[in-house]
Amino acid sequence: MRKRPSRLLRARMALAVLRENLRKSGNARRLQDHRRRLRGELPAPGGPGVVFAACDDAYYARFATDFLFSAEDTGYAHRIHLHLYDPSARTLAHIGALRRGLRHTQLTYSWEDNRYERYGIDNVIYFAAARFIMIHHLLQECRSPILGVDIDGFIHRPLDGAFDLIGEADVTFHFRFGERRVWRRILAAAVGFNHTPEGLRFCERAARSILASLRLHPDFHTDQTILYHAYRFARRWLPAIRWQHLPLSLVDYDFQDDSFIWTAKGPRKEDASFMRVIGELQSKHAPEYGALPRLGPAESQAAP
Repeated sequence: MRKRPSRLLRARMALAVLRENLRKSGNARRLQDHRRRLRGELPAPGGPGVVFAACDDAYYARFATDFLFSAEDTGYAHRIHLHLYDPSARTLAHIGALRRGLRHTQLTYSWEDNRYERYGIDNVIYFAAARFIMIHHLLQECRSPILGVDIDGFIHRPLDGAFDLIGEADVTFHFRFGERRVWRRILAAAVGFNHTPEGLRFCERAARSILASLRLHPDFHTDQTILYHAYRFARRWLPAIRWQHLPLSLVDYDFQDDSFIWTAKGPRKEDASFMRVIGELQSKHAPEYGALPRLGPAESQAAP
């Protein structure tokens, strides 16, 4: 399995973005079919912004409880939505009990079955790309700003200020235009979409483009590649879209005290600062952790 998209695949992805912007294809129907297959509950329309993350059983078991209690520990009434990929009965029992134990955080969750295996690609590729299909559904349903983040992070400060920022534009990305590789020019670990006509339009076309690309048997970095090509098209042909640069305080790999979210990728999960705050969180909420159902061995080996 290649770890980077080939030049030919990148060209086919760019063409998929162009087609989805010029006309509605069968992917518009596939997008709605995906929405109808969802189970669970989406957040209620209106209200403050929604924090969104997605994971399979393996990442849920490793990170979801800490992620949700980091939000809970701020004392702020965050709205958080988790989307689960083919969850086990134990995972569904655990997240149901977890939701009932939260006092401040308003948690909703949805899931889909393993029909994504029909694409014939590594599940991890689907998990990463399908986040942006889900963000489209959430934006359409909630009618509120959406902040999409990785589940293996730590909410360090209340996110009301982050949603104030996202509300100032239609689309908020962390741009890295100096990167040579196309798939590194937009950081997908944290993205913001506002519920505006232009934000909805861009999000829907990006989701349809991802659905088109999944049928190309893509390699890794499908989501970042599609987002960059969708941005390039929209920047030229959809001038009404208001763009905004997402600050690193929303996706901080250096664990600064004034950041909103600490993001621990790869070996950064073993960083002393990150391990310290996780340990303190687990000790503080030990009774709540202890009251949750036990999770069985993770069924998946990787996730986004």
